[in-house]
Amino acid sequence: MKPTTILVVDDQPEYLKAYATLFFEEQVPYKIISAIHGKMAIDLARSEHPDIIIMDWQMPEMDGFTALKHLKSDPELHTIPVIIASGIMLESNDLKKALEAGASDYIRKPIDRTELLARTHSHIRMAHYLKTIREQEQALLNERDNRIDLLAESSFMLSSQMGEMIRVFIHEHEKMTEAIQNQRKRGKSGEEITDIILQNLLQNQQVFKRYLQAGHEPVKDEFYIRQLVTKHPSLLPSEIELCLLLKKNLSSKEIASITFKSPNTIKVARSRIRQKMGLDKKFNLFKYLNSMQ
Repeated sequence: MKPTTILVVDDQPEYLKAYATLFFEEQVPYKIISAIHGKMAIDLARSEHPDIIIMDWQMPEMDGFTALKHLKSDPELHTIPVIIASGIMLESNDLKKALEAGASDYIRKPIDRTELLARTHSHIRMAHYLKTIREQEQALLNERDNRIDLLAESSFMLSSQMGEMIRVFIHEHEKMTEAIQNQRKRGKSGEEITDIILQNLLQNQQVFKRYLQAGHEPVKDEFYIRQLVTKHPSLLPSEIELCLLLKKNLSSKEIASITFKSPNTIKVARSRIRQKMGLDKKFNLFKYLNSMQ
């Protein structure tokens, strides 16, 4: 089993040591790598491709905020969740700035063990789940590409079958015309004969319609998150997780107690989700999220 790789970035050695100690105490197969500034973090992210990054805000050479913007602009790195840590930038505007730049979360220093582990585990699980979805989608795309020739051949065969069926109907029509003439000779009224034949034609039409429709029922998507990601691909893992909670009609206070975050943090994140979804403030977010079921 491949260990979960965590990149911790901080210019203070005591924090790097603290992070390593906290994660090793969990007795989980973590691989901890460290950097002392943003530039080093970007280089390590490219070479190691960690599962998550925990990064200090203020550092020499390149601060965490600048490094975050570089990471989120890189096509190969932008899906890695980044948790910003700071003991100075603690205002709600700072939080808003970090989230808008692409941070998945924001924690305060000194680090609280329970908070750090809860948030880290949550984002790692969500990132792994989204990665699985993307891999499944890619596999479906590959399968679709591999079947293009088969579908083209099937389409040709279906056209041939339809042409054959049309020829059969023409033949049947000719037989019916001949049958009408014979029935008239036997004294049957044209109205009676026509009614009988029309009934047979309608029955044949229904059979033909069912034949054409067979195998074309819409595929139902069983995964709500897949629908959410498809409709709003810019959502971060933390925002998707929040959507799942908001979908249950939980208040900001209730969600805060579950996720170890402040109610104000949840309100900022909700506002950001609305912006990404292009929803007006008056629009009911709960109803919108549930409309995608």
